[in-house]
Amino acid sequence: FLYYFTAKRWIPRWAAAPALALLVMALIYTASNTGLAAAVLVTVIFVVAGRIKLRPAYFAAAAMSILAFILSGAPLPRAFETRVAPALATGNIEEAGTFLGRMDLIEEAWKIADGTMVLGVGVDQYREISRDKLPVHNSHLLLWTEGGFPALVAWLGIIGVLVA
Repeated sequence: FLYYFTAKRWIPRWAAAPALALLVMALIYTASNTGLAAAVLVTVIFVVAGRIKLRPAYFAAAAMSILAFILSGAPLPRAFETRVAPALATGNIEEAGTFLGRMDLIEEAWKIADGTMVLGVGVDQYREISRDKLPVHNSHLLLWTEGGFPALVAWLGIIGVLVA
């Protein structure tokens, strides 16, 4: 949305820059390899499909921001350093870890969803009933187990609005 609104000039560039910086920091703090890959992919698609001309000033601003962050001595979040940085440094996605563990959680969530078709277990209760005491990293399964069928329908409605 930020890219689109800025391209349409509904948001001025001076306001879009700090908003983009905030989104990048949020992405770093979530330490999500999937989120990082999706952000890069969406950016490339938007630039190519939108025929956006990248000015040297954009690259200079990005380089200055990265340099300022490095010179500030601010540490990267621990989760980012342990999960995302090794995968980026080696170029090996297997360094990111957690895929097999997440698949186990997804299988467990499918089993729990069988018993929560109508009414879920309650908000933030999945981790309480999970054998690993962790939430499933799959939004529709998490909503289905915690909120039941009404929550799943609401989520699909939200996705439908985005598509429309």
